[in-house]
Amino acid sequence: MKGQKEGESRVDIRRKQLIARLTYDLPVLRARLGISQEELAAKIGISRQTYNTIETGKKEMPWTTFMALIAVFQNNAETLRMLKTIDGIEDELTSISAGKTD
Repeated sequence: MKGQKEGESRVDIRRKQLIARLTYDLPVLRARLGISQEELAAKIGISRQTYNTIETGKKEMPWTTFMALIAVFQNNAETLRMLKTIDGIEDELTSISAGKTD
């Protein structure tokens, strides 16, 4: 696959794409919840400093953090609507959770 690093699976590539999409929208999603970085970080079990480096794009979030954020955002009507507008996220999550790798 073009642009694919050796040893990197299609699932890994899709996960990175999903993480990038969510990272881009994190400030708006968090604002829609009406909570601070510190409050959201506490909800998902990471420090505010770590959350800040993720939200500002200085660090790529791990998949476990991605899933924790999705869980938080899916439980709020405002953010759930926005999540569904993020290009491909709903289909990709369904695919990954079903174990489809191609």
